[in-house]
Amino acid sequence: METYCCATAFDLSGTGLKAYTAKVVDGVVVLSPVESGKIPAERGVILMGEPGSYQAKALESADKLDENNELYGRKTEGKVSYSYDEWFCYILQDGVFKKATGDKIKGGKAYLRTKYDVTAAGARELKMVIEGEATGIKAVETADGQTVYDLLGRKVAAPTKGLYIVNGKKMIVK
Repeated sequence: METYCCATAFDLSGTGLKAYTAKVVDGVVVLSPVESGKIPAERGVILMGEPGSYQAKALESADKLDENNELYGRKTEGKVSYSYDEWFCYILQDGVFKKATGDKIKGGKAYLRTKYDVTAAGARELKMVIEGEATGIKAVETADGQTVYDLLGRKVAAPTKGLYIVNGKKMIVK
């Protein structure tokens, strides 16, 4: 999983890569797939696929991405600070978005810019879910009514911060 931004529009069709936009909802980064695989120029996305090299087709243009996409692309290397005005910035590191600390990011990468302040919730990072996958657990039948499951369907003895399923409903532990 990597963030990406390209100076030209491109098409991922047939490459094996999937592109996602991102939006923070209730303190969780929700990734939405770019179904067409066509990415407009200078737009931030998250790419997922098997490790390796990929060859995408360059395009003259591509349709706009979801207007709720909170990923911002960097064409050139630069520093990203955590907050400015009413915005808060996060950089993808080790599969989670961590608050930016004046870190340099390379050109061709993207960062998350949102109105959500993770420090106000007492956390240092944002967890992610892929749209549609979190709803894979429809209902959980338990004898005691208090069994907690993670999003992969595993029982959790003591939930920490994150998204869980309790009695068939999603619950966020902050």
